[in-house]
Amino acid sequence: MWLDKLGLSARLGLDVVMRQVFIGSGSYHLVDDNLNPLPDFWLSVLYKRLVGLEVLSAEVFSSLNRSRRVRMYLHCASRNSYRTGALTLISMNLSKKPARISVPALVSSSTVEAFVLESDQPGEDGLYSRSVKLNGQLLKMVDDKTLPDFEGSRLPPAEHVTLPAYSLAFFVFADARAAACV
Repeated sequence: MWLDKLGLSARLGLDVVMRQVFIGSGSYHLVDDNLNPLPDFWLSVLYKRLVGLEVLSAEVFSSLNRSRRVRMYLHCASRNSYRTGALTLISMNLSKKPARISVPALVSSSTVEAFVLESDQPGEDGLYSRSVKLNGQLLKMVDDKTLPDFEGSRLPPAEHVTLPAYSLAFFVFADARAAACV
């Protein structure tokens, strides 16, 4: 629920959201006792790299028909990673079925860079996993000090994107040229 908290906090105008626990036991910390990153750590790194400060208001529809199981937030993309005008759609699918997300016509001609996070375990059991895959590749540190490359999967322009069951994703519309993000 960390991604939902980040998206909702930004929508409500909060500039900073902090975690109470960085290391420890239980289920709320970002790294385990051996300093191995947990799923919310990876999510936080991607959020920082892909999401800009400007929060946009957009009505987004999914194949699950406005279900509370699919949640989305729209932001300008981080200007440290993308040129001005780019958009980042943050999405969560808490359903056991994939969600087909309609893309607004304004950005449907933009190429999409997808960063899809899924558990390393299938189905509902994956919701409790301590590991996560980015676009099918297990995320882990290269060594004690080096993060892996976070490569998005390039998708062609389209009117829809698909969000797998039980997944989180950042869809970056690099060529959107959104006026609010200039």
